[in-house]
Amino acid sequence: MAADFSLCRQLRQQILLRFLPLIVAVVLQQREPVALAVAPPAQRIERSDGLCRQLVHPYSYDCQEYMVTTEDSFLLGVQRIKSPKSPASRGPVFLYHGVLIGGDIWVLNPPSESLPYILADAGYDVWLGNTRTTSFSYGHVSYRRSDQGFWDWSMDELSRYDLSAMIKHTYAVTGRQIKFIGYSEGTQAAFAAFSQGQLVEYIEKAVMLAPIAYLHHFTSPIGLAGIAIQLDKVESTRFLNFALNDTSAKNMKHFAQQYRTQTFCKFDYGATENFRRYRSKSPPSYDLTGIPSQLPLLLINGGRDALSDPTDVDRLIAELPSRPQHVFIPDYAHFDFVLGLNAKDKVYGRVLSFFAG
Repeated sequence: MAADFSLCRQLRQQILLRFLPLIVAVVLQQREPVALAVAPPAQRIERSDGLCRQLVHPYSYDCQEYMVTTEDSFLLGVQRIKSPKSPASRGPVFLYHGVLIGGDIWVLNPPSESLPYILADAGYDVWLGNTRTTSFSYGHVSYRRSDQGFWDWSMDELSRYDLSAMIKHTYAVTGRQIKFIGYSEGTQAAFAAFSQGQLVEYIEKAVMLAPIAYLHHFTSPIGLAGIAIQLDKVESTRFLNFALNDTSAKNMKHFAQQYRTQTFCKFDYGATENFRRYRSKSPPSYDLTGIPSQLPLLLINGGRDALSDPTDVDRLIAELPSRPQHVFIPDYAHFDFVLGLNAKDKVYGRVLSFFAG
């Protein structure tokens, strides 16, 4: 089915306008703005409505809302989805979203085309994570959104605090090892944690969709891979009106640093602050060889993805201590993995087979 190119252009334009202050700051080496408000205020979701109530309950799936507190006192929203068609006997699956979006990205399509519903119908206990500052999280214990501290974070904190808190919560509730699915920046946060030996004891298998570690070859300043060719008009409109979330400028500056240095590393604060934090003048790299070789991995990437560029993915795979399962889809762009019309056949079927194997 042909893509709705005008809607994809609208998406690019809307996000690019929000990114302009950061792009200027990075290029001129100025202090970055505190926040990137991607979603206009009218589009932000009221927490009281809840992801379950708005997006899951209309399809008659069981959905529970949880609030998870991180070690640095952010209040995250986590949703648990079960199918009315099948008991959740196959254990928990945790899905972690990417940059500029939240957990709702997984359930914008109808159940027959959305990975969480497909997993739930197959007998899995499905959990959706939402990082700090996204629509379906709950803020901070003490900071307000207008406070600078509310936005003082990058991927490092998403890995160390958010992912850690949500995975440990899921394990505490279910008592079972977790099958993990990351997408976009969600994969980078997972690679960062796993490379340091963190969380691996909770993970049974891991799937990385549009995986990111290195960013040297990405070709879009806003990380939108060409035009997502597998979307239709309804899905594109729903994405424009619903899914966009805020992020911190520091998070996006971290992307820019990794692009310039060709490394997968922690945030660069400058030589003096780096030495105080890291005991070295340069930020330490995340060492992919530290990921346990016995952790089963499936990586799926696309040939038209300008954020998860194929060259960078090849470098990532080459540095892993063991050879992961790898699927390359030549005509896939970045958002096709979560919104694509044929993702059920090209992506989700492979995920189910990997989990069942």
